[in-house]
Amino acid sequence: MRKNFITSIIFCFLCLLAVSYIFPWAYMVLRSFLRFEPGLGDGKGLFTLEYYRTVLGSGGFTTFIFNSVLVLGAVLIANCIIALLVGYAFARYNFPLKNLLFVFVLVTLMVPKQTLMVPMLDLMVKIGLHDTLWAIILPFCADGFNIFLMRQYISALPKELEEAARADGAGELNILANVIAPFFTVCNGPLGPSTIIAIFSPFFLQDIQVE
Repeated sequence: MRKNFITSIIFCFLCLLAVSYIFPWAYMVLRSFLRFEPGLGDGKGLFTLEYYRTVLGSGGFTTFIFNSVLVLGAVLIANCIIALLVGYAFARYNFPLKNLLFVFVLVTLMVPKQTLMVPMLDLMVKIGLHDTLWAIILPFCADGFNIFLMRQYISALPKELEEAARADGAGELNILANVIAPFFTVCNGPLGPSTIIAIFSPFFLQDIQVE
């Protein structure tokens, strides 16, 4: 009996939290269909679709959404490819200055984005990409965290998988595409959100690149 009472209290508390979270969103959606606040009016009716016609028509909202999806898709694809290739190289190959280069990758995680504003703008102006979508795609095509994530994940995979593929005559690209890449879907969980945050969190970078 006591357990059911405590469960009911917790359930009611969670319901109140859910209502407090949903109510502002519900009011925002409802208010978007209202011409005036409830109780006010000009005789033309309370509900309207004028705001949606403005946003989807002359407001250019569809263009903004299309550009955002295009930039996000390009950056996600580029990050997946680059993080997989670079992470695999750091995890499996030995080459000169390997550890030093990996330290440089980690250092990029400590550099504030604000310090990149002027150099990045100067570079895009010099190569003629300022005020284009490329100016907000290319700087985000590689991310240090994603490379670090892929390197750590691939390092944990058993090398016997690759050795078995080499014994069957598979080349390095074949191993990467058919042995390592199938496991890559597991990393898509953290890699996708981290890339989205890297793109849209420092909005000032995009603001100065596209006028």
